Amino acid sequence: MGGNAVAAGDVFNFILGDGLGNDPLIYDFDQIEDDLIEFQIKGLNFNKLDIDYNGTDTIITSNTFTGESITLVEYDNDANTLTVDDFAFV
Repeated sequence: MGGNAVAAGDVFNFILGDGLGNDPLIYDFDQIEDDLIEFQIKGLNFNKLDIDYNGTDTIITSNTFTGESITLVEYDNDANTLTVDDFAFV
């Protein structure tokens, strides 16, 4: 999926080889709606993700997709911590 993603109760899908798409933005990630971030990247798992909250957005990076990041716009990871249940690794 590259680019900016907006969905409700959907899966935000990222595939290595397609690139992540110019540091994609997810505008409405919501755990209550059972949103899911899916990675189809060989060898990637939750423990290899770096998840940081910068005060307004949550930024997901990993050495597995070096130089790119995924931003959850206005998602407060301090209040609603992302867990392994928010991700799928295929």
